[in-house]
Amino acid sequence: MNVFISWSGPTSLDVANALRDWLPKVIQSIKPFVSNKDLPGGLPWSDQLFKELGEADCGIACITPANVTKPWLLYEAGALAGKFDRAVFPLLINVEASEFSDRGGPLTRFQTRVCNKDGLRMLVHDLNGRQAREHQLEDELLDATFDRWWDEIAGRLQGTDRLKQDETSTEYTWLLNVRDFARIPDASAAQTFWMITPDIERSTRANSAMYDWDKNQYVFISKNTPQNVDAETTLRNDHPNVRVNCKTPPAEFDVLAATDYIIVMRDRQPTKAYLELPVEDHGLWIKVDASAVSNFVNRFKPLARDAT
Repeated sequence: MNVFISWSGPTSLDVANALRDWLPKVIQSIKPFVSNKDLPGGLPWSDQLFKELGEADCGIACITPANVTKPWLLYEAGALAGKFDRAVFPLLINVEASEFSDRGGPLTRFQTRVCNKDGLRMLVHDLNGRQAREHQLEDELLDATFDRWWDEIAGRLQGTDRLKQDETSTEYTWLLNVRDFARIPDASAAQTFWMITPDIERSTRANSAMYDWDKNQYVFISKNTPQNVDAETTLRNDHPNVRVNCKTPPAEFDVLAATDYIIVMRDRQPTKAYLELPVEDHGLWIKVDASAVSNFVNRFKPLARDAT
């Protein structure tokens, strides 16, 4: 059975190549195709790719936050689905179902599988069921084979829960959404976040997806308003390790901070800074150029030092 594995971007490619090498060990009759390894040299690549799309019995689309809306991925999935009774399996790699529903476009009409042990077990059963009956494996045998080879692909999938360098879900390397902060390459290690915001309550509510309160240290820097004083009390009750400085007079703070800022520090790693786009639909963050990060750090360092 010919299985076309579609990918776009480095994380998606890592998963596609892992599946290419692993699937035939679980179901020996599968012949996977991944373009970066299986296109022959010396021939027009587009002709061969279209040939493989036409001969595929089904397809797997490796979906990450960075490629949900990529045109070429959607084209390949559409070409696969164009043939009557040909299945396409979107494989969600660190993509929440709700996020896929919002952004997945035509792919959302296909039943998804999640890139974890349970999801991949379901996927191999799906693929087995697409084979001619004489090639199908008994469920018990298939599960035993899956378990025999699981550790191999689990090792290959390590790190795919993080975006690669310069990958974002917005498709721009300099623009992140809230969820991306939990998926950037260095998010697996503990970090210190300076959260500079005129409204502490809004920041914690609107950016809830980025917080890992148990792992990271958060320092909130804000202006002195009754609302922020109340928010500070709530924040300290919920998260005792948080540090807060909301003593700055509003007029002085507004000169320092035109919008919300985030400064991220990690041991032995370059400091990074982000500023939120000041638009009504919050949640998009611009990555500050490395040459300008020190200016932001120096601007807010005295306030961070006074946080308690």
